[in-house]
Amino acid sequence: MPFEPQNIPPGFFNGSITASAVLDPAGLQPTTIIRTTDTWHVSISWVIAGIVADALAGTWQVRAFLESMGPGFEGQVGATLNINLAVDPSTPRNYTALITVPPGTPAGPYKLVTTVTYLTPANQPGFMAGYEEGPILQFFNP
Repeated sequence: MPFEPQNIPPGFFNGSITASAVLDPAGLQPTTIIRTTDTWHVSISWVIAGIVADALAGTWQVRAFLESMGPGFEGQVGATLNINLAVDPSTPRNYTALITVPPGTPAGPYKLVTTVTYLTPANQPGFMAGYEEGPILQFFNP
């Protein structure tokens, strides 16, 4: 999914984000069917490029959310990660993050939504954000 910057002319900034759910300890493939008793992870990668990207400083705020497909839990899972965004004149700029989610997700189907939000050096929300919707995850009681 692309980043969505506000008020930046085309060609000055672009970026994309991908996320997948990964079950531990197997690590063989991302999986979409997870035991409620297992710790699992969300692997996020994103890239930015362009003239505006070269001059950015601040922080990326990375979060993962589950949206119930029907009645059930909806909200953030795992901790919020803050990743430093030092000024770097090289492009593209590649980033990765791994959010650990402890056991206890209620059984049922959920859509995974991952967000990467830009915070300015003053720690205020900035002019861009990226998000990735899906996949649908199924949690079951073993």
